[in-house]
Amino acid sequence: MLELIRNFAAAEDGIVTVDWVWMTAACVALGLSATLVLSGGMNDLSGELQGSLLASNPDTEGFATFVGRTNDTPDTPETPAAPETPETPEG
Repeated sequence: MLELIRNFAAAEDGIVTVDWVWMTAACVALGLSATLVLSGGMNDLSGELQGSLLASNPDTEGFATFVGRTNDTPDTPETPAAPETPETPEG
């Protein structure tokens, strides 16, 4: 019986498992703390984005305004004028 207790006390097989458990717990704690730190800023940013989208009017502030079009801009592009031909000397 004494030999069994000595073998149990000297065994190192479970030490690696304990190390992995502690490292995994540390990684989970780090992930949770990062989530808690970043969640406040993300909530503020998403609220600002939602307010901006709700306040915008797609008819006047949509993609057309972004690319430089206004209500005065025609829907079809203007046809470019034909290039002038240079005059040739007669003679």
